[in-house]
Amino acid sequence: MILLILGILFIISSILLAKTNSRFELWLATTLATGLFFCLALIFLPISYFTIKSEIQEYKTFVKLVENARPRNNKYEMITVQLKIIDMDTWLANRQYWNNTIFDIYIPDEIMQLKPIELY
Repeated sequence: MILLILGILFIISSILLAKTNSRFELWLATTLATGLFFCLALIFLPISYFTIKSEIQEYKTFVKLVENARPRNNKYEMITVQLKIIDMDTWLANRQYWNNTIFDIYIPDEIMQLKPIELY
């Protein structure tokens, strides 16, 4: 999708150059903006992807922690765990939503296999 947008921007800048020979500055600015957008997309793709991969590992670790914490009867610990469960489930729902949009290349598909943690 990003490459499609970049292609369209480059075609528009080429058309602008062809129609207005005296507007080389406008063509140059459009081409530079396209190149900058492309470079930023290439930089943020791996950063975002691997950040979410580490968040998935954190989620899996937290699920194991919750399974071990359930048998205990400490009220304060359980309240804290329930608040963290709400945060993690909110995070999961957010990432799963964005994985179904055009930004899905930034989010690993592994996120769709995760299930929300049930409150107790």
